[in-house]
Amino acid sequence: MGGGANTILAWNSSRVEVRSTTPFLGQPHPSGITDLVLWHDSRLDYYGGETEELVVKMNATAHLYGGRIDGITSSQYTQYDPTKHIFIYAQEDWSWKYENDKIRGITGLWYDGTPFNISFETRWEPEYGPAWKNIEVITPEPATLLLMALGGLLSRRQR
Repeated sequence: MGGGANTILAWNSSRVEVRSTTPFLGQPHPSGITDLVLWHDSRLDYYGGETEELVVKMNATAHLYGGRIDGITSSQYTQYDPTKHIFIYAQEDWSWKYENDKIRGITGLWYDGTPFNISFETRWEPEYGPAWKNIEVITPEPATLLLMALGGLLSRRQR
């Protein structure tokens, strides 16, 4: 919650949960998270904050629910293993971003309605498959959206 870091490394079976960070303010003071790197079987739950680059390696998984993530790098062999390791929880109107007829990012709205615009880094292609092959976008079912809307209305009414 809050704060910032130049680099966070998650190894082995560790778990990182990010709820918020300070906004990016520039050097020399750390703000936001510059690099968030997941290795081995680590797991990330990202709910908010600002991160410049998320790197997902080996069997690590990332569950992205909100916030600002500028770029994602995936170094996992998606051409041999169809298992997804990066889960983006978005509303139904998300879309891939194309550059020279290749998927190079994703844009849309998180579940809470805030926008995201994430680029995919390509420094490890073609050794590893493209990042988009490692991503599963999870959209809420219509009944879930209805319950979320009702919950919002009821919470406003109680105030």
